[in-house]
Order: sequence, then structure tokens, then C-alpha cells
Amino acid sequence: MRFKGWKHIFSFTYLQQVKSKGFIASTVIICVLIIAIAALIGVLSFSGIEDVFGEENSETKGLDTLYICNETQIPDFDASISDIHCVSIDKSKLEGIQETVKTGDKAEAVLHVIYENGEKGGNVRLKFYRPMNKEAVSDNDMDYVASECRYLFKASLLTSLGVDMEDVGLAETVFSSEISVYGEEMSEFREMLNIVAPMLFAAIMFMFIISYAQIIAQSVAMEKTSRVIELLITSVRPLAIVMGKVFAMLLVVLTQIVIIGAVVGASVGILSLIAVSAGGGELINAAQGAGEAIQAADISWQSELSKAVPGLFEPISIIAIIVIFLLGFLFYSLLAALIGAGISRSEDLAAGMQPLALISLLGFFLSYLPAAFNMGYSAGSGDLAAEPNVIMIAARYLPISSPFALPSAIVLGQMGAAEIIISTLILALLTLGTMLLVAKVYENIILYSGSALKLGQIIKMAKSK
Repeated sequence: MRFKGWKHIFSFTYLQQVKSKGFIASTVIICVLIIAIAALIGVLSFSGIEDVFGEENSETKGLDTLYICNETQIPDFDASISDIHCVSIDKSKLEGIQETVKTGDKAEAVLHVIYENGEKGGNVRLKFYRPMNKEAVSDNDMDYVASECRYLFKASLLTSLGVDMEDVGLAETVFSSEISVYGEEMSEFREMLNIVAPMLFAAIMFMFIISYAQIIAQSVAMEKTSRVIELLITSVRPLAIVMGKVFAMLLVVLTQIVIIGAVVGASVGILSLIAVSAGGGELINAAQGAGEAIQAADISWQSELSKAVPGLFEPISIIAIIVIFLLGFLFYSLLAALIGAGISRSEDLAAGMQPLALISLLGFFLSYLPAAFNMGYSAGSGDLAAEPNVIMIAARYLPISSPFALPSAIVLGQMGAAEIIISTLILALLTLGTMLLVAKVYENIILYSGSALKLGQIIKMAKSK
């Protein structure tokens, strides 16, 4: 009978929260941001960056003359840059022209080409001098000219060595290297996900769990300090009050997640329709029919995504993530309610919440920082999803951090079934222990008035029950 009346507290708290200005405002702001990001992605993807930002740097218009003093044995390039007139000058004239360009208002600049070590074959430095008056030549103009000159001087060097002009582009090929273990090769998309997903999941989980736990603590503390709790306990047991609040807040969180998820799904669907209508003509013709083209593209997309995120389409993985979120929410919310019940003055709530805030931040950073600084995996591993080091292992098994770290590990397929079960059981046991602690001491704490209770005092109260 200790839970009698919790349903009334549950329904009242839920309706009160979903109708609150804070819930409505935060949900609307998040949804508007999602729609704005989706719209921006659509504009950039389907209209082209040039249509949004103009044709900046595609053709410089702010520089008329470029004076080139070349002290290397690399021949000057023959062609001018776009509409710029390139003038070769001797070193004897360099200083005078530099002074003229420096103080003048004309659209002119100076290029001094030298060997860094003063010898043939050394590194070549292109030193550009622009007017002090930035209205004469803009930064964008100089960036464009510098890029063009680097390419043209390199092309001049290659052609002087006998390389055919048609092969100059081939000579510009950039080589990169990477070391992988057989069977553990990853796409660039997967490598990006291994960094982004843990950060994103940790931030989202932390935001929902801790923000609503704070609301629970404030609500409990307000009812106690305003003596409203003294009226409530005449008809409802104190334990029923706190459990009703916690479960109501849990449903509020799920409601907000569903709304945001629906907006995300609608945005992705609209972007997909725009993509098919805007650029699907050639794809449809190649596949001999719109239906075949869309089906083939959908199968290919799902195949690539399932390889990069193996746990995203697994029902068991989704259920595991939901269970972990529920356990994490209950763990932190019950602790927050306990702290709120132990506060005798509303002014003491911030100080009382500090230990929980520090614990939650430690858990958050344990799961966030390894991915942010790419230090969650052992050095030398060919696959970033393999061989997690002690930091990531601690984040996945410690109950204070596992609600933030486990979802991304499950989605990315970085943990086996046994590891997920063990980590979830540890979190479940600690949550159950917290529930038992709350059940033993809450009714005494909620009626307590005096100095703020410490953890040791609360444990003594639980043992004496």
C-alpha cells in the first residue's frame, strides 16, 4: 500500500509538464533547429554552394597587376591569371615597387619567389605583398591569386623538366597511406561515425537525463519547503508521490523524443523526395523505370548504412538502448528526488545537487572525451572499433557513465551480446539498489527539517529501518 495513489500523482505531473512553457518552448526550438538544418542541407545539396554564397573566388576582380620578382631557376609561368596582368621585375626594382604598392590605392600586388635555403632544389617560398588599403585588394582576391600562382609555378617547373603539359595534372596526384588489419578495414564514413556517434549519443542522453532529473529535484524540494507535501501525505504516501513524479517525467521525456523523432523523420523524407525529383532523372533512365531506380538506390543505401552502423536496424539493439535509457533515467532521477527531499530550504538545493552534478559530469566526460580526442582505442589498432582501452571500458561498465556510453557502442556494433548484458545488469543492480534506498528512507527524509543531510546519514537511516 506504500504506492497507493501514485497514478494520480503520475497523471497530474505529466499533464502539468507537457503543458508547461518550458516543455513547449524547448520542443519547438529543437524542432525548428532540425527543420532549419534540413532546409540548409537541402539548399546546399540541391541548389549548389555557388547559388547560396555566390561565385566568390571563381574569378578574381579586385587585382589588376601582379609584379613578380623570381629569384629561383624556375621559369615564370607564361599565362596571366584570369584578367590580371603579370609583370616580371628585377630584384633591383623590387624595393621601389613594394613601397609604391604598399602605400598606393591601386589594385596591385607583389610576388617575391625565393628558395628558402638559398639553394637550387630547396623549398620555394612565394611571398606576397598587398596594399595596406584593403579596399584596393581584398583577402579573397589574394587567396585566389596565391593558390593560382602555386599551381602555375609548379606546372612551369614540371614542364621545364620535360613533363608534358597534359601530364602535369597527373604529377599533382596526392598520395596518402594507412595501415589496416585484414578483415578490419573501414570506410571513411565508418571512421567518422566512430568519432561522431559516441559524442552525439552522450550529449543527447546527458541532456535528457540530467535536465529532467534537475526538474524532479526542484519539484520535490519546492513541495517540501512550501509545506505542500504535508497536505499531500494526508491522502498519498510519500513514496507514491516520488515514484509518480519519476515515472511521469520519464513519460514526458519519451513524449518529447517521439515528437522530435517524428520531425527528424519527416525532414529526412522530404529531403529524399526533393533529391529524387531534383536529380533522379538520369538514375531513373539508367535503371529503366522510376520504381526500379528508387528500389535499387534504397537497397544500396541501406546496405552501406547497415555495414557502417550494424546495430541500427537490429530490434534487439533498439530494445537494449531503450532499456539502458530507462535505467539511467531512473538511477539519476531517484538520486535527484532523494537530494530534493533532503533539502529544508530552497536556497540549499544548488549546493545539494553539486555532488550529483559532479558525478554525472564525470560519467558524461568518460563517454564523450575518448571519442572527441580519438583516445578511446588502443594505439596501432587497424579498426577504431576494436581494442577499446581502459578509458572506454570504464565508461561502458561504470553505472555513472554507461547510460551515456552504451547506446553508441551498441549501434556501432562495438560490443558483443555478453558485454552488453553484463554492463546492463550492473546498471540495473545499482538502479535497483537506489530504488530500495529511496523506499527505505524517503518517507523519513521528506518530513525531515534541519541542516542538509549527508550521504552517511542517509545510509545510517536506511540501515536502521
